[in-house]
Amino acid sequence: MFKLNLNLKWKIIIFVFFVIFLVIVAISYATFRNTGDIVMLQTNDKIAIITEYQKGIIQDLLNRFEEKVQEFAYAQDIYLYVNLLDSALLEDNNTEESFNIYKTMINTRMDKLKQQVEIDDSYQYAYITDSRGKNILDTRYDNDFNEHFAEKLNDEEYKTARTDRVYTIDDQQVMLFSIPINKDGDGQLIGYYVMAVSLDVFSKNLNQYKNMIDGEI
Repeated sequence: MFKLNLNLKWKIIIFVFFVIFLVIVAISYATFRNTGDIVMLQTNDKIAIITEYQKGIIQDLLNRFEEKVQEFAYAQDIYLYVNLLDSALLEDNNTEESFNIYKTMINTRMDKLKQQVEIDDSYQYAYITDSRGKNILDTRYDNDFNEHFAEKLNDEEYKTARTDRVYTIDDQQVMLFSIPINKDGDGQLIGYYVMAVSLDVFSKNLNQYKNMIDGEI
């Protein structure tokens, strides 16, 4: 009888230990899963924050460039030049004669346009068209602009240029910020001011932020 009770006692102890073991395993597994879920949620939250912040950086840059190009386009000497050339080219089909007539003005406005481009290292070049897309100023051409004066550009190079696209022009990948220039008073379109911006400025700013958050995730 004593032997039977002893065996029963050990069986109960073993059973209790087994139950405790199962409970510990279950709790450990649940804790592990819960901790993993928490870490995953925290990681996803950080990724979402970083993504939104990067979007904000890009949008801030886009807004900054657009505001600056708008300012360039409506600088008084640029505006008056565009207003004059738009009318002149409409009335005169002899582009060589027009270039010779306005050569002095073209040279001074070219210097002004170059100065605007040199303000920021991100600016690659700038050009201006009349309302019909004829090139009336372009920093890509220095001594030979007369050969490109009144040259018709493709619509996507000025009129339909968008900042959410990357353009490859003259073997360079750039973003084009195109600002329509409208006449004072009646708002008539007289030209387009286009600034080509290097993509490097975006990667540079994003990399600076990446360096700030490295090691946090």
